[in-house]
Amino acid sequence: MDLLGLTSDQVWLLVLGGVVLVLAYQVRGLREARKPRLKSKVLRELRFGKPIEVKHDSPRSLTPDGQERYGADKHDFDCFHSLWYFAPWVNKLYSDLSEPIRLQELRDTEIRGSRADEGPAYGRRYDIYYNRYKIGLLEICAGLGGALDPADKSVDVEITIDGVPPTTLPYSAVYGFLSTVASLVTSTQKPKYAHLPNGETEYDHALSTIRSAMTELMWNTHSGDHEWAELNVRLSGYPEYYYRVLQRRLQEVTQKAAAGARGV
Repeated sequence: MDLLGLTSDQVWLLVLGGVVLVLAYQVRGLREARKPRLKSKVLRELRFGKPIEVKHDSPRSLTPDGQERYGADKHDFDCFHSLWYFAPWVNKLYSDLSEPIRLQELRDTEIRGSRADEGPAYGRRYDIYYNRYKIGLLEICAGLGGALDPADKSVDVEITIDGVPPTTLPYSAVYGFLSTVASLVTSTQKPKYAHLPNGETEYDHALSTIRSAMTELMWNTHSGDHEWAELNVRLSGYPEYYYRVLQRRLQEVTQKAAAGARGV
């Protein structure tokens, strides 16, 4: 027994415990150092700046020459034309709410997300802005079912947030944006064919997909496996709510044109 009244085994246990604590502190420090960070000025402007003035570079047609091709059939053109009000409605919504997210359309219509792995696809593509910073990309195109069934008006949507570390953005802003898009492009009715688990609607399934993607993002960010983890969400469904929004907009345009013709 030594001067402190401890046996040699007890002394070794204390030393070992101290070594473990030091190593744990160093590992934690390394993980903290690897977490995605932005400069304080960038972070301040990102969160407290002003939204961009949207300047769409909208394509005139689904394909550069306006001709059909593999991956751009008639149903793809029909979907493209019907989605002309998608970004304006989203931007108006967020402007009315004084929120910083905006969509700005790109001229290039070739889909480059995971949908492209299944073959050529064309649709509408938008840069996603949070105030003045481009934070990601949204792509939307006709669903694959339309090639076989002309009555199938479903769409595929892919959203990627990788322009900044997604976890530097408020959770409510990211989840709110994703769920807003989901509400536009999925149905709240039970699907005709029971292909979703637990009798979910397309919208229910979309929200589950969003929550899973955000949970995975948090895991990857804090595990230290990814220095800059991106958020990627793919949704599919029948855009029943968007079509109602579009119908109301077309009615407004028609009524305004009629009033103008009457000189009102």
